[in-house]
Amino acid sequence: MSFFHSVKLVVVDSVASVFHPVLGGKQMDSLALLEQLGLQLKQLAVDFCLAVLVSNNMTSGFEGKKQPSLGRLWSHVPHTRIILERETNSLTKTSHRKAVLVKSMRQVGTS
Repeated sequence: MSFFHSVKLVVVDSVASVFHPVLGGKQMDSLALLEQLGLQLKQLAVDFCLAVLVSNNMTSGFEGKKQPSLGRLWSHVPHTRIILERETNSLTKTSHRKAVLVKSMRQVGTS
């Protein structure tokens, strides 16, 4: 039990890449499983007083607009959402990374 008391962060990398092949497009099953996963990760965080970081891939949606691959349901699961981007300047061939806070329970006006 001492191992769990020393853990402060759990990382689930690319959760969408695990869900999509297993479910094979069964939308109702995937929605239920995603919701259950979110609830269990939140409970894990509360029970063991730790942070949970889940990464999600971005996909090209309608008209090439980028969107999270886990869809709208997952956007309501985390308390904080951050989009990480890399912007490249084609003239100077340089790039920089940008982090955008999309959702936070600490933002004014959120519930």
